[in-house]
Amino acid sequence: MSKSQEPTKKIKSEDSIYSEGDLSDFLPVPPDGGYGWVIVFASFVCNVIVDGIGYSFGIFLSEFVEYFDETRSKVSLVGSLLCGVYMCVGPIVSGLTNTFGCRVVTIAGSTIATVAFVLAGFSPNITILMLTYGVMGGIGFGMIYLPSIVSVGYYFDRKRAMATGMVVCGTGVGTFIFSPITEALLETFHWRNALLIMAGIIFNGCVCGMLMRPLESSKKKKTKNVEENIPVTESALDLFIEPGKECKKNSSLTESSCMGPSPSNELEGSKNSVESSKSVDKADCLQPMCRKDIFYSGSVVNIREYKSHTSMTSYTASVTTIPRAVKGEPECRLWKYCPCLPKPIKDVLQQMLDVSILTNLSFILICLGNVLAMLGFYVPYVYLVDKATLQGIDKHRAAFLLSVIGITSTFGRVVSGIMADCIRGRNLIINNFAMVFAGAAVLLTPFCENYESLCVVATVYGLSTAAYTSLTSIILCDLLGLEKLTNAFGLLSMSRGISGIIGPPLAGAVFQATGHYDVSFFLGGGLFLLGAGFHFLLHLTCVKRLSLKKVKSQDRRMISKISIKMEDEKICVDEKPTTP
Repeated sequence: MSKSQEPTKKIKSEDSIYSEGDLSDFLPVPPDGGYGWVIVFASFVCNVIVDGIGYSFGIFLSEFVEYFDETRSKVSLVGSLLCGVYMCVGPIVSGLTNTFGCRVVTIAGSTIATVAFVLAGFSPNITILMLTYGVMGGIGFGMIYLPSIVSVGYYFDRKRAMATGMVVCGTGVGTFIFSPITEALLETFHWRNALLIMAGIIFNGCVCGMLMRPLESSKKKKTKNVEENIPVTESALDLFIEPGKECKKNSSLTESSCMGPSPSNELEGSKNSVESSKSVDKADCLQPMCRKDIFYSGSVVNIREYKSHTSMTSYTASVTTIPRAVKGEPECRLWKYCPCLPKPIKDVLQQMLDVSILTNLSFILICLGNVLAMLGFYVPYVYLVDKATLQGIDKHRAAFLLSVIGITSTFGRVVSGIMADCIRGRNLIINNFAMVFAGAAVLLTPFCENYESLCVVATVYGLSTAAYTSLTSIILCDLLGLEKLTNAFGLLSMSRGISGIIGPPLAGAVFQATGHYDVSFFLGGGLFLLGAGFHFLLHLTCVKRLSLKKVKSQDRRMISKISIKMEDEKICVDEKPTTP
């Protein structure tokens, strides 16, 4: 049946009518080009600044150790706080982005990070440096980084894989560029002046933020004299009621009587649709975090939900969840202690920090694997330069090792993206072997006694970690479904951040105890390999069976809740009047 011939389904609830076609009048359709390429450029520069400076901290390590006369373990906490905090604040920044938009949040984050580095340049002791450079700088970087990813997802659908790939290449390019720049600044100026210069570089993020223009809908809202058309996501009735079956007002709905099969990845959106408010307006539809695929880094054409739709407009509507604002709807108990928080922030936090996903065995294994891997992830970035210097290698050549990791990481992100598109359904395998190679590279670093061998392990590490970090959202979507992507991504980012904060100080403490870096790198590499082992468990049949059983159980409970909600609200299908 052609699009023009398809009947328009409506759900009547007292004085409001919810129409499937109305949503297209509000939702902005990603242009997949045009001004989107300006967004890509701005986001690329943001990644260059954030990760370039964050991953180059290892060059400051020996300078801070000597100046403050502190242990490597304590000094490394400064850099690990910077990288860890900006991942931990992801859910909060997502809420801010949902409320104020990518432009405002990026500009605010750039300003905060700039002030943080200026204050860090005047730090009298290592504790103040932790608070300014680490915590405050991490918050600012988090407010720069996340909007750069969200804005690309908002402007691109079909070409999202290419656009996101170009943006995340900024991580490798930034590491490649800032390593020699940082070394040159330390050699020419004092570390205090070097931080002030970096503050000036960070302030350029405000310019990038100004370029992040909000994407507006191309159509205007249609109004009727009597009935008010309210944009909502696809109705739960449209999803579940089989053709030819109707639900009368006040009738009791059951799974067997008028509900057909329910795909697990559509249930949550359906529940949200039923609970949508009658007062939803255009602003609700323009919130970036309303899209379930906003964190998906691949092309949406590879998502099962996309293949079931005939147009991009209908797909966009199906993956957009309108915020719930029904009067009397129960909220999480936590929010009664935070009455001042705007509702868009509460909506995002409630979605991203939903701990019920921890009952899913697949996510538990992914989370444990990432926690262990991230304990060793930053060890080369923080200690490889210092290790090379202690082996008698020139400081300039030692600093270039981070540039090697950076440039190979750029190449690795491109290759892993191509492999993910060409070898569909094998993303987890690519990720697992990438983690094995990364862990092996860290584990073998103590055996590298010359500069050339250190360059080899740096190359392998850069290539392999690129695939590990790039495929995260794709793997989460493959294993848990699109409905759980935002929730899983939020909790995983926080767990990664906490682990990233702990890892470098732990390796530094081992150095203080042993007097050399061998055991530190053995520990980092071993934890990385152990994390890969947890990911390999995801291939076991029993794990897949238990995860599927849990999803089906959640589906049945959700269907029951939807039925009760529809009965309570007296929502029924608007049927054509028949002549007596």
